[in-house]
Amino acid sequence: MTINVIISKIKQYDTSYVCVTDGEPLAQKNCYLLLDELVKNNYQMSLETDSSINIQDVNVSVSVVMDIKIPSSGESE
Repeated sequence: MTINVIISKIKQYDTSYVCVTDGEPLAQKNCYLLLDELVKNNYQMSLETDSSINIQDVNVSVSVVMDIKIPSSGESE
């Protein structure tokens, strides 16, 4: 599915807020482009990430929600 198709599907709903989540969204090569396009289309954005991928290139208009694992979880690395 292209970014334009995703945005056109979102526009079918009466919302101004979009949350990109599930698995690790930043592992998808076009996630940064999708976030940028959603911001350009005036959506309030959040991104849920497990912090395994650097967020420095995420658009500053996107609120980042990080799931940081504590050492006792065995998943902190």
